[in-house]
Amino acid sequence: MGLKNKIVIIDSDEILKSYLKERLNKAGIEVVCCKDGFEGSLKIKNENPDLVIADSDLKRIDIFTIIREKNEYKSTVDIPVIVMEKEQNIETEEILAELKVSAILVKPIKIDLLFRNICNLLNCRINFDRTKSMMEAHINDDILFVEISDGLNTEKIDVLTYEIRNMVEQYGKILTKVLIICSNITNSPNLNVKLEQLITSVTDETAAVTSTIRILTPKNSPVAKIITESKKFREIMIVENISDAISSFGKINVFARESEVDEINTTLLTSANEKISVPLPMDMHFASEDDPMKSQYSVAIIDDDLPILEYLETVFESDGWKTIPYETPVAFIKELQSVRPDIIFIDLMMPEINGIQVIQYLRKNKIKIPIVVITALSQKEVITRVKEYGVSHFLTKPLQMNKILDTAKEILCIN
Repeated sequence: MGLKNKIVIIDSDEILKSYLKERLNKAGIEVVCCKDGFEGSLKIKNENPDLVIADSDLKRIDIFTIIREKNEYKSTVDIPVIVMEKEQNIETEEILAELKVSAILVKPIKIDLLFRNICNLLNCRINFDRTKSMMEAHINDDILFVEISDGLNTEKIDVLTYEIRNMVEQYGKILTKVLIICSNITNSPNLNVKLEQLITSVTDETAAVTSTIRILTPKNSPVAKIITESKKFREIMIVENISDAISSFGKINVFARESEVDEINTTLLTSANEKISVPLPMDMHFASEDDPMKSQYSVAIIDDDLPILEYLETVFESDGWKTIPYETPVAFIKELQSVRPDIIFIDLMMPEINGIQVIQYLRKNKIKIPIVVITALSQKEVITRVKEYGVSHFLTKPLQMNKILDTAKEILCIN
């Protein structure tokens, strides 16, 4: 099957381009990478992409010239552009705004924000792991420290792979030992798959093997259970305290006093970032983790068509909304006493109870939640009937991502 969309990426950072090419290819998007403005300008004209992602600081031809040239040709004028800045610059952003750039993002790029913009501009869906996870990595001597808490996230493991590669190149060390520090990781779907992805990434990017990997976690934890029961990873040592972990690498005197051990451990875990600055073009944190206001809006989605239900979930969750999906109106009505969404998206044609009956129920019980009706119908009598109950917003299938989000934000007065 051919790839559905095409993106031209113009950036001198090989790590960023490699990551985006690999990740977007998995999502069914073709990626053409360019090293400078001259090559990028040619590719835009010859490839006629659906989207351009470019760094603001380009060699040979600058970003402003590229966009002006793009805007001059009928065949390329409508191609949206996302610009990535190394640091925020008001003057640059004003010029880019005049050139009608679609989005301006600041490096290190928050990948969920970038993918959200890509989905909106291409009106496409990119499956994205939203599992809560905090992840950090640094190097000390020949030990790679990976600190993970709250959960494992496949997107962050992908970024971690490139971060390790970046550190290895800049630090100039052959890493033979790895300490993975896991905290507050509970059992969850695909945890074993994600653990394998994590360990594979670590061994692929370093000289470590399973026998030189330590995982710091309680021995009764889900992580420890998966590792000890795995034939593939049985050589990995599970340790329960940092002193045992470090001493097993031969990094400290095991006869040192407890206070001395603590001091050495603290130095090992914190000094790496002081010794070397390793900038990565992607951020290990998500934009949604930085904005506590993102989770304040919730949307109930009622549709018996599972592909439509899942599509709407993806659209809203990629923009930071909390989604409450229902395959039947009955399930929605049962939860209505305890769950009150900010807005409802509902299909009209459903078995047992249809969308009109749900709207009647809400109005009869004086439940004033804004409603958006989703329908493939165009009959005037149906629309007229729904309007009698105060519904004024309608979306016709096939649904468009931008229209879905714009409608919800307009109703709730969200900028």
